[in-house]
Amino acid sequence: MPFASHWPTLALVAISWMVLLASDGASAVAWALSSAGWIAAMAVVLKRRHSHVTTTSLALALLALAAATTMAIVHRPLSDDVLRYMWDGHAVLQGGTPYMPPALSSMKHQTVFDGTIVSLPDAIKYSELPTIYPPGSQLLFTLCSAVAGSSMPLWIATWAAIVGAAAVAAWLLARPSERLLITMVATCPMLLRHGVLDPHVDLPMGLLVLLSALLLRRCNDSRAGVLLGCSVAIKYASIVAVPLLVWQLPKHRVLKIGAGFVVAVVACTAPFLMSRNIVGSLGAFVATFQSNSLVGHVLLTSGIAVPTARMVMALAMAAAGMAVLWRFRQDPFRALAVASAATLCLSPVAHPWYMALPVVLFPLAPTRSALALTISMAAYHVAWSAYSNGGVWEETTAVLMCEWIPVMACVVWDVRAPWSLSDEVPGA
Repeated sequence: MPFASHWPTLALVAISWMVLLASDGASAVAWALSSAGWIAAMAVVLKRRHSHVTTTSLALALLALAAATTMAIVHRPLSDDVLRYMWDGHAVLQGGTPYMPPALSSMKHQTVFDGTIVSLPDAIKYSELPTIYPPGSQLLFTLCSAVAGSSMPLWIATWAAIVGAAAVAAWLLARPSERLLITMVATCPMLLRHGVLDPHVDLPMGLLVLLSALLLRRCNDSRAGVLLGCSVAIKYASIVAVPLLVWQLPKHRVLKIGAGFVVAVVACTAPFLMSRNIVGSLGAFVATFQSNSLVGHVLLTSGIAVPTARMVMALAMAAAGMAVLWRFRQDPFRALAVASAATLCLSPVAHPWYMALPVVLFPLAPTRSALALTISMAAYHVAWSAYSNGGVWEETTAVLMCEWIPVMACVVWDVRAPWSLSDEVPGA
């Protein structure tokens, strides 16, 4: 029976979601168990050869859709960033600018969030600061707000449709041996929760980088450059992908990519050029914010001044990125995947949605560190649960060590012994 080979994968994915749905949605233990179940399902996919990739992909996609819809109904949100997104989109639609502190705006907007009617901008965290999100993100927010109006469920559904369309495009561009891995990534509980149900721009950014890589492999350089430009316009962090992906390409290809990149950045930025401060409060965020970072926590609790700690982490991130680039100079996709995980380990801010890029790149560049991130980020929910109950965000060295040391070890492992799946990926 050909379809019998698919049941272990489907069963493990279903179990991983059932564990999560049976919890309150915030339990670190439930997240760890759910992520472990998903990794086990991924291990089955990597070990088996499936002849019905399309059938399995469709079944997994439907399962993820059902699970995510159920979670959206029964679990409360874990992030209120979507309120800022909705406000930014609403501000643009009303002829205003998101690059002005919402608290100074005379506009008002109401929506339902976590079962309560909230008024924007009053309910926005840090409403005294302008947005940190780049112009490309603002175009996404505006589109979702134009479709959804004041309906939060419809706003998130529109966001999910955009992300889903990008994932389907990646599936179609991928090789048959990569398609089932792309679908498995789409069923990752941590990614769906922190990228779709709680919208965050890191997921569309990561998908655009993945699409760029797939187009580069087909020598479709101009379109790849456009998508790279869009990814940077959505979140500036993806600028690291540009040198990593073009490092070994001939000059004529780099010029095509560069032209497409510039066109996309200009097109995304042009509608907001009249804003006074198009960078928003990003400078304040980069200079002062610190969250879920083992290295940052250790440096600051050791009495090191914030500017010095930031400089140390920035230099460490740059050194790690350069070392990984040199190690994988002949394999740009793997260089990007490993470098993004390595720099995340050293970043002063490392929310769960920041793992989107290395995880999304897994089908092209499978790394142990990407899988480790999907389970280790469960530790983030320890601090989140305390914050949601008491209003105080408190991190402990022990929890951060449990979260980040395994990922750091996997990064070192990925560098020393790259993971080759040529004999394991289904359909290879």
